[in-house]
Amino acid sequence: MEFMEGGNLDDLLMSDKVLPWTERLRLLHELISAISYLHNHDKKKAFIHGDIKPQNILLTKSRVLKLADFGSVNIRKRTGASRTTFKIPPSTQHTWRFTAPELLENFFADKTPATDIYR
Repeated sequence: MEFMEGGNLDDLLMSDKVLPWTERLRLLHELISAISYLHNHDKKKAFIHGDIKPQNILLTKSRVLKLADFGSVNIRKRTGASRTTFKIPPSTQHTWRFTAPELLENFFADKTPATDIYR
């Protein structure tokens, strides 16, 4: 695993540095691309991160974004039906502050790609 000299997004956001809008949009695009890849790269499975938060978004020295901490990932089997089925037992681990509202209402609700991107 490569060393992320740029720290994480939380450190960057909490620092005194003011990011230009072009940098903000580039980071946003990189995050969207990472989540899209995670959800769609495999035709048979959907990977749901389940704990996307600024501390899990790492940065290289040149501020290239890397999504990290896949300890609470859920893998769902694609069936071709409107709903997917679980491939492995789902993880209920997440960070409350960054949890999708539907999971706060029902702690054991199925995690879906939408729960990764609700904010």
